[in-house]
Amino acid sequence: MANLMSAQVAEKLKRMITSGEYPPNTKFPNEPALMAQLNVSRSTIREAIKLLQSNNILEIRRGVGTFVLRVPGEMEDPMSFDTIPEERKVKDLMELRLLLEPGVARLASERATPEDIAELRIHSAKLVQLTAKYGSDAVAKMTDTFADADAAFHSAIYRCTRNEALERMISFVRTTLTESYMRRDYRIYHAQFHTKDGHAKITDAIERHDADAAERLTREHISYSMKFLMLESCKKN
Repeated sequence: MANLMSAQVAEKLKRMITSGEYPPNTKFPNEPALMAQLNVSRSTIREAIKLLQSNNILEIRRGVGTFVLRVPGEMEDPMSFDTIPEERKVKDLMELRLLLEPGVARLASERATPEDIAELRIHSAKLVQLTAKYGSDAVAKMTDTFADADAAFHSAIYRCTRNEALERMISFVRTTLTESYMRRDYRIYHAQFHTKDGHAKITDAIERHDADAAERLTREHISYSMKFLMLESCKKN
């Protein structure tokens, strides 16, 4: 089960990659080496690596080792999203999320284990703690922190599905949006501030195994963010 410690370790691993110490296509240190370097347990290292794997930053090759796929913030584009005109890209990607993520939440509610729920609670609580500590006026100063916490919550839902193909696809769509737009425009996290209880409500529905509620709440959550992003996009144009 991922926890706050593994999320913090994942951030340290990301910094090792962004610093250039481990560029794309190079082999990443093994678990014992990372345990010694960061002074954490094997389970924490494994969960941190899983987080980066879910965001297509690391790849585990059986019998070979762990390799860097990309530098955080530098997106590979296997689906050629970069060919979509800029004026349409945000709308198209958000519509794709709106089509996929409610169904993901439905599946997650059917398959989530108590350990999965505990992980969702940790990430949901982190978002509440951030908004309580810094308030909406400070979101601009904490954009990366909010982005990481929000991404960790949604990634945990994707893992609940036990569907690796679905997890990889929706993670890539969301990561594209996060790295290309949401981190660059902190105002989207003002919208997240106003919907912070949405994460807790979605978690409650998944814990109850209420597929209808999980699907509906996720659709409302994504729709709110989509409307906000599109409004800001119209203002710029």
